Formats: sequence, C-alpha cells, structure tokens
Amino acid sequence: MTSRGSASTITQDDLARLAGVTRLTVRRALEGRRGVGDATRDRIRELARRHGYRPNVAARATRSGRLGSIDLLVSNLRGGVSRIPFGLLEGIHDAMSRHNLHLTLSQVADKKLTDPQYMPKILREFMADGVLINYTFNFPPPMLELIEQHHIPAVWLNIDLPHDSIRPDDREAGRLAAEHLIRAGHRRIGFVKLSGGGHHSERLRVEGYTAAMNAAGLHASAENLGSRQFHLIEEGGFNQDERLGLMRDYLRRSRDLTGVVAYTQACADVLCLAAALEGIRVPEDLSVVTIADKVVATAGQAITTVTLGWRAIGDTSVEMLIQKIETPQTKLPARVTPVAIEPGVSVARPRPSERA
Repeated sequence: MTSRGSASTITQDDLARLAGVTRLTVRRALEGRRGVGDATRDRIRELARRHGYRPNVAARATRSGRLGSIDLLVSNLRGGVSRIPFGLLEGIHDAMSRHNLHLTLSQVADKKLTDPQYMPKILREFMADGVLINYTFNFPPPMLELIEQHHIPAVWLNIDLPHDSIRPDDREAGRLAAEHLIRAGHRRIGFVKLSGGGHHSERLRVEGYTAAMNAAGLHASAENLGSRQFHLIEEGGFNQDERLGLMRDYLRRSRDLTGVVAYTQACADVLCLAAALEGIRVPEDLSVVTIADKVVATAGQAITTVTLGWRAIGDTSVEMLIQKIETPQTKLPARVTPVAIEPGVSVARPRPSERA
C-alpha cells in the first residue's frame, strides 16, 4: 500500500483493509450504490480522500462495460433552445458527485441528431453511458424516434414529454402567481409575456393563471407582446428598445390593472422599467409577480417570484438517467417537480378605490 505522493496509487483493496470492510463494500461506497450504511460510506470516502485515491477509469470500464460518464447534450441553435439555469448545473453536479460520475458537454447540429447512421453511435461519440438532453423545444421529431428505436439511455430536461423527461410544474407556477395577487386583494390582474418560441411553459403558465382567475370569479387577460422576439434572436437582432416599447404600450392600454403576472424574470425586468417610464410605481400603483429560476432584484426591488427548483431537477434527472442506463428499454414516467412562491417587495394591497 502506498500513500499520496508515492510512485503508485492506493487501490480499493488497500481502502478495504484500512476500513476493515470488503472490497465490494468499498466499491459500493465510492460509486454511491445501495447496501452501505451512511457512516461506513462516509468513513470510506474520507479514507479515499485522505490517501489520494483516484478511480481507475479504464479498469472500471473494462470490468463493468461502463465509462462512468454522462453527457449533457445541447443544441447549436440560438434563441434559448438549450438555456442552462445555474441551479440545474448545481443539481447535476451534486448527483454526479454522489455517484462518482463525470460530465461531458456536447453541442450537436440537428442534421446529425436526425441521421440514422450517426445516432446509434452517439454514446461512443460522446464517451458516455447516457445522455441528459437539454433541447427544450423545436427539436427535430426524428431525433426522439431514433433515441427510442436504438434504446439510447436518455432523459430530457424541461420538456413536456410523457416519459423519460423532467420539468418544473409550470401550470402550478402560473396558478400560484395569480393566487398570490388575489390573496393580496387584487381583482384586475393581467398576464404578460414577451416570447414567441413556443416552449410548453408559455401555454402551461397561462393555463394556471387562467384557472386561478376563473376559480376566483375574475376575468383573465393574457397577452403575448413579443411574438417576433424568438425570430429576432434567431437572426441575431435582439431589439431591447422594441420590447420596451411594446411593454409601455401594454401598460397604457391596461391602466385598470392593479396586478400583473410576468411570464419570466426578463419579462418582469422590462415591465418594471416600462412602468417607471410611464410614471407607474411598483408596488404602490402596480403589483408584479414573476416566474423564474430565483428571486432577483430589479432596480433595487426584489420581485415576488415563483421559483422553479432547478437544483432538484438537475439532481433528479441524473438519478433517472442512472435508471435508464441500467434498463434502457424501460420508459420512465415523466417527472413534474414542485414550485414555490418566494415573496419580494413587489406586491402590495391595492388602494381601496381600486379593489372593486
């Protein structure tokens, strides 16, 4: 046995002798498998850290047929098709660390992802055992068919598919946002978005907002001001002034509103800036709730936000993919993860004259 700094490295057999357990127990502890108590697992991992243990990836791949690697696949298209929230990466990292896995990143053109000759070799190309697909809308349909046909272990992130996928509960997010304003006493509440990409969250958040308004006997009014936004991004011509102009026009047409649900944080930012330019105070004149990765301050104000829990999504997606790697032909039910509202300072009760 040798210690850190010696010519050779410590092995799992060495760790087993130090810990007084079997080599199988050491392997299970290091790979995050079941059958090892928390105290024993922590002790083995601490010994591994202290003595500078490094897994022999080549030997493990030869023994198990696994590379111990997962690939994160993203599109090469612009326009938010493969947006990666930081919390998502944190969650993926947490789960991969538990299971002693490595992450690779691949950006592949649609042409390859729909090539019947390329797709069966995708895992070999990526040097991975499975794929997390962060291709959230407008993906080419043959891509899904080829993945299922060749039983490629894959889990789709933030997409509305019936199986092998995980996403936040966007319908619940819309409902919670509207209900928060209703509980604060608002009756004239709008929903606004600046988007035209066709992501499922656009539809589901409006459905949740509408359901909350209907349940309260209130009139629902949802507007999409930015149907051209997606195309502008695609063409490399994102026009911030145009978005601001659209939002200012919306506020002028909607003077009777006392509350607004903004589809995203970016939309809330434009809304608050447009309100300031129009002489509308947030929250004194207009209360705002948004749906986003986390609570963010706009012009020094923390916006009340329905947060989407990306860290949990990232963690769970890896656990799902490990199941797919074990049984590639099994279709896992889609997971819809909880959301939560986090109060900021952008919501106030409407003035008495505005509550009717």
